Amino acid sequence: MTTPPPPAERPPDSPNAIEEKAHLHQVGLQHLVAQEATLEETAVGRMSAGDVTCSETAIGLLRARSATLNDSAVSALAARQVFADESIAAGLIAARQVEAPEVEAKILLAGEVKGHVTTLLNTPLALLAGAAAGAVFALVTWLLRRK
Repeated sequence: MTTPPPPAERPPDSPNAIEEKAHLHQVGLQHLVAQEATLEETAVGRMSAGDVTCSETAIGLLRARSATLNDSAVSALAARQVFADESIAAGLIAARQVEAPEVEAKILLAGEVKGHVTTLLNTPLALLAGAAAGAVFALVTWLLRRK
């Protein structure tokens, strides 16, 4: 019986991190995976986490069970719960629950939202746009088959 090789250790200068618990302050990473993470004034390209708390942080892609964002910006966010004491800025938010005084998102897909929201496309508008696109597609297909 052979023993499995030991886990590869991350070189100290690596831009990636895989941690059980991470507390980062003024750090830049390409990729972060953590069960629990606290980020302050940090930039991360892509992040997967169980529970994450961010303050004055920028994240490209964030997937988390629970995210608490304060004065932070995220390009795309997928989480069960999103909370903020202050403002949230994001390109896309997909969550079951969003709770913040101020939420600014281009696209917001959420089951429950508590707070003031500024968005281009929310869940009802996304459903309406999808239904309208489907109706137009069906009409065009019917017209083309008729000839």
